[in-house]
Amino acid sequence: MFKFHFSTTLFKKALDAIHDLIMLPAIFRLNFQYGILCYHNYFFTNLTIKLINTNKFCFYLLIFNEFCIFAIQSTLKNMKKIYVAGAFSDDNVLGVLKNIGRGQEFASLLFKEGFAPFVPWFDKEFVIHRWNEEMKVENFYNYSMEWLKSSDAVFVVPNFTGLKNWEDSVGTVAEIKTAEDNNIPVFYNINDLKIWDHEQK
Repeated sequence: MFKFHFSTTLFKKALDAIHDLIMLPAIFRLNFQYGILCYHNYFFTNLTIKLINTNKFCFYLLIFNEFCIFAIQSTLKNMKKIYVAGAFSDDNVLGVLKNIGRGQEFASLLFKEGFAPFVPWFDKEFVIHRWNEEMKVENFYNYSMEWLKSSDAVFVVPNFTGLKNWEDSVGTVAEIKTAEDNNIPVFYNINDLKIWDHEQK
């Protein structure tokens, strides 16, 4: 197996060399680690079939495969895992939906800044797609806390007029306490989080 020093430029050249052979699948998700793993598996499997008899592109394929493996390892190593905390429940449906929208928006901003956010508001997908199955609220709390304990930092979604404040959210307060008990830093604005991230590098 070839060994290469990772280069963004060379990576792009390898990608460009095979781009006209297959359309890149749009399977990236907000969960970036999962997306790049799926991307690598899909790309490698399909190109192996298409390029097996083409020496030039087989060479590029091997290069690209090595880059994908390295990119996965580098991404998981360098991206800080951020648990995004904030109000979810409310006393009315509209409030719940707005809390979800606010939480997911800030999670997407963190993702754009190069972080790997854990987004509790995506829990709704478990219920939506398994609506006819029995679920326990405690299971959601427990699995979220396990993700929190393995995170590098916690980001608390800021308060907005008309929406439930994090101070009034029993779950968020418990998450902040858990982070503090486990010596996990807690941030309340993105700039402070970015400064901390820069200092860690």
